[in-house]
Amino acid sequence: MIFGIFLFQGCESHDSFGKEVQVPVKPSNLSYADIIGYKQYGYMQTDVPTYNSNGHPLLFEIVSIKKDGVVLDDTYLNATSILNYSVIETEKEIGDTGETHTIFTNDLSEAGRIIIEDGNPFEDGDYYFTIRATVDVENYRESTVFEDVLHLQVGWANGVTYCPFQVNFVNGENTISGPATVLGGRTNTRFELGSDSDKLTIDPISGAISMNPSYTVTETEVINPIIKLVYESNESVPLNFTGNFTAVLSTTPVELDKEVNYFFYPTLKPVDSNNPAFGGDGYTVETSAFVDKPNWVKKHFYKEIVAAAKLNFDEVLETRTEAGVTEMSGSQFNYWGPLKNPFETWLIADPVNLATYSGCFETKMVFWVKQNIPQEILDNVFPGQAETPVNIEIKITDNYSGDVYNTDWTQINDVLTCKIEEADNAFVGTPYPLIGEVGPEGTANNMWVKCEMDLPVSEYGNMNNFTIAFRTITNYDSDLPENLRGELYISDLHFVATEK
Repeated sequence: MIFGIFLFQGCESHDSFGKEVQVPVKPSNLSYADIIGYKQYGYMQTDVPTYNSNGHPLLFEIVSIKKDGVVLDDTYLNATSILNYSVIETEKEIGDTGETHTIFTNDLSEAGRIIIEDGNPFEDGDYYFTIRATVDVENYRESTVFEDVLHLQVGWANGVTYCPFQVNFVNGENTISGPATVLGGRTNTRFELGSDSDKLTIDPISGAISMNPSYTVTETEVINPIIKLVYESNESVPLNFTGNFTAVLSTTPVELDKEVNYFFYPTLKPVDSNNPAFGGDGYTVETSAFVDKPNWVKKHFYKEIVAAAKLNFDEVLETRTEAGVTEMSGSQFNYWGPLKNPFETWLIADPVNLATYSGCFETKMVFWVKQNIPQEILDNVFPGQAETPVNIEIKITDNYSGDVYNTDWTQINDVLTCKIEEADNAFVGTPYPLIGEVGPEGTANNMWVKCEMDLPVSEYGNMNNFTIAFRTITNYDSDLPENLRGELYISDLHFVATEK
């Protein structure tokens, strides 16, 4: 003989034959702890919520997810699940009778926990979940919808900034820096020093830095302390920021120069100059299927600029000296044959964190580029064509996914400020033959073009994955009657931040 007994884990709500002794009630008081500071697109889970159901199990359902007051589409719901109670069956013998009974235990330990899978679409921002909870016991069924009951804040802070960036602390003057600005608007944090706490102190609330009163300066010292940002919801994993503040300790006042920081200036030195994967410092290359076509010579891909072709204008030499760059800093792509078929390539820089320099700095991006297509090729292969046969599209993004075709790119050719060779006059837009037709600035065929772009805080200050890419794409879609010849050079790409 087999008997069945229903039990609830952690409560005494049934007798031995499963009859309810606690009155079922409509669910109420559902509450989740706020989830603060999770990494975008990464795995997330909540704690188990608290609620009142008079001891009865509830069935949970995610009704909607909102951001900025707008209900999001199903791609967010599909990446999210909510756990419900489970029933555990346990077989037990009744004394020595040989008979058994089955105990059914409702396991409530995970009920209501929300899980968001890795690779989800949740980017930086604040999200609010509406949950329906239902009790269904012995012909009693009631539901309650809890509007915006869970607050999920995705995204660590992008950076910490100070203005002024440098502060002179003099013995006996009780100088205090300005407060820290946390980029990304994250809350529930406190500040700590990750280094030099014997010489400096930091206010845990404002982030303002002062000299440790127990420390006496005997000679001038320059300190770049580590600033720790600690989330109260995740204290075991603080964020460490360096290079965000400079403390100059001295016995008498010191006049401070404005800071100029070339914070990203890749050497562009390939692993192998004949390696089609290029793989240089700061760069990767994407190619379409054309590289597998017959007659494609793979060794003529992006490679290190040969010394004879290296950019050596006075302006460039001075920039390299100021930035401390001594190694090769350019790449070259040869359109040498046999090359008749259409093609497309991408040269993509590593991402740059612009947030670090958004507080007290003005930031800009600078590079030089040159495309050479011999005149006889233009005359013989593209007779009567006004538009360049190979476009160089300059694109930027803050969400490069590793797949150029599934990334939201913005083309910036039309907003770059450029000049040809060492001319004094600058103009807006990249000239022919980099893109389009010959404009009023004339042709820049086989001439270096300097391009730069200001990156104002209002538009780019919160970007911690700013990426620039150079897309090379032909303006023809069928094979040429004869081989294309030419070269593309990209040199001295860098980002510089100047203290205001």
